[in-house]
Amino acid sequence: PWGFAAAIGAVVAAFLAVVIGTGIAQAILGDADAPETITTGWAIGAVITIVFVLVSRQRRSPEDAAALRTGPLTGNQNLLFVMLFSLGFVILFDLISWVIVGDQTLAASELLNYTRDQIDTFGWIIALLFMGLLQPIAEELVFRGMLFPALRTNIGIWSGFVMCAAFHAAFPLLAYPPPGDDNTVVIWYGLLLPLLDGLFFTGVRAYTGSTRTAIAAHATFGIFAVLKVFAFTG
Repeated sequence: PWGFAAAIGAVVAAFLAVVIGTGIAQAILGDADAPETITTGWAIGAVITIVFVLVSRQRRSPEDAAALRTGPLTGNQNLLFVMLFSLGFVILFDLISWVIVGDQTLAASELLNYTRDQIDTFGWIIALLFMGLLQPIAEELVFRGMLFPALRTNIGIWSGFVMCAAFHAAFPLLAYPPPGDDNTVVIWYGLLLPLLDGLFFTGVRAYTGSTRTAIAAHATFGIFAVLKVFAFTG
């Protein structure tokens, strides 16, 4: 029930929400460069994004709400199976990352600073909340809930599939830019790994027909990343 322009508008709104959230977090917590402050800003941005999508789409009309595909699960939409399947893929992607980057302590672009600083309990809690809940809901509502159906309708199934993953890859590079001067780390964790993640999440959405299952897959990836970095550095 929405066009391509509305879907792109949601992506832009999600990026602006991250900018606004970061500003709010810096105003409240003070230390702009602290990992906890940065992650808190991203979490606030995710909340703003979720509210934006739900207010602008899910509450707009029953047709819009149904098109987001966040409703009750049926058929091949078993969440436990999706999460176990996702766990296998996130481990595979992590092994590929280890081979390419050569540093087993790293897991995701959003957590690169967590391997370099002493993080307190609040930092780990906000990281788990963001990576395991808020980011999956916000990004899947935007990319798999709104953008993927619009792309599929306008440019075709396979082109829409690839373009959705490409948008997903570009978003963290702009919204959560990886720190550091190591080009291999920046390119892999900032662009190529998010592209693989985006292809997987879009595949889950396309196969199951459910944005909720894509959220579950994304949450599995996020929780794995936080727990892995915590195990190495916490």
